[in-house]
Amino acid sequence: MLLATVSLWALNFTVSKYILDHGFHPLAYSSIRYTCAALIFAGITLAWEGSLRIARRDVWWRACRVTEYWRTRLDWHSALGTAQQYGIADSASFPSAENESRFGLVDTWRAALVKQLLTPAPDLGAVAWKRAQLRAENYRYSDVEPERIERAIADDVAFLEAHPTRRSIAASRQSSKPDQEQ
Repeated sequence: MLLATVSLWALNFTVSKYILDHGFHPLAYSSIRYTCAALIFAGITLAWEGSLRIARRDVWWRACRVTEYWRTRLDWHSALGTAQQYGIADSASFPSAENESRFGLVDTWRAALVKQLLTPAPDLGAVAWKRAQLRAENYRYSDVEPERIERAIADDVAFLEAHPTRRSIAASRQSSKPDQEQ
């Protein structure tokens, strides 16, 4: 593997030098090079995964993690500020909480929350979460209107009705039985 990597790097340098010395402009060469690399990696991904599509559940999972991260950063900032104010434990060993704007963290968390609200829901649990956030009006300090969130929820429900994620056990058993002639 190491030998293959070194060989590719050496070949890349040699080919690049030859092409640039014989008439190609650097920007044109870079465009061709990156296009070829993208096509090669798309081919590898298609062969490996069978599709270039990112699963709906994976997109939702990522949006959840981003929202969770920024909420945790916000909570950490508050806890650290309180601990530093009262000289608790090892709080002095961390950079001062006053150096980071709480308002900036709140804005970033709200943006992540709104992005998650607009991300397609993979199941009814996610739709229920979206409805709870809409009822709690956690979007109200963002530039997103509630109608847009309601439309996203309606689209999720329509998609999930058209593409059920789980069938009941009775329905699974019924469909797996061979048809019997009556």
